[in-house]
Amino acid sequence: MEVEHWEKDSADTWTRFVHGQHRSIRGYDATVYLDGVQTRDGAVSWSLYVHVEDREPRTADQVRVLAAHLAEAADELDRVTR
Repeated sequence: MEVEHWEKDSADTWTRFVHGQHRSIRGYDATVYLDGVQTRDGAVSWSLYVHVEDREPRTADQVRVLAAHLAEAADELDRVTR
């Protein structure tokens, strides 16, 4: 996990972005990842994101890898939000 520097937002509140694991798929542009926003009290609001470039056809194996990455990221989201 990585953290960025603290910044004041438009509501004059200090926050920073935190990043969970990024899972990429070899052979095409697809990434599954967790990012969050941490407040000064230590609380983090996590979100799961999926980026898939959909201009090219995918093989069944590539789709299976994407599905596995989604399941792993969902498990990670469960862990960090408990």
